[in-house]
Amino acid sequence: MKEQNQESETITISKEKYEEMLFDHQLLNALLSVGVDKWEGWSKAHDLLFKNYEDIWGNEIAEESLRVGMRICVVSSKAIERGEIISIDDKFVRVRHDNKSVSAYQLGHFKFVELV
Repeated sequence: MKEQNQESETITISKEKYEEMLFDHQLLNALLSVGVDKWEGWSKAHDLLFKNYEDIWGNEIAEESLRVGMRICVVSSKAIERGEIISIDDKFVRVRHDNKSVSAYQLGHFKFVELV
């Protein structure tokens, strides 16, 4: 069940699902800390994940189609991060993430997917 509030969007899930997702998140962080992102199959696994979830996230969007206010996922070899574009210049796209932090992504080095 999705609820819209003034702060952010929330999703209600079961405690069992939350604990499963928390474990998966902690496992991924542990794997990343020991260099799994340097593993030969990492990019293949990442591409497979991206392909399987394209229908949820939307389609990859060309950099020239990015615009301020767009809700996107930024896909790199190490992470998939969600947020809203707050500025774009000739070198960087700046994104305010759902946790309110801001990151700058250099154009030409990331995939951008518009959230549907």
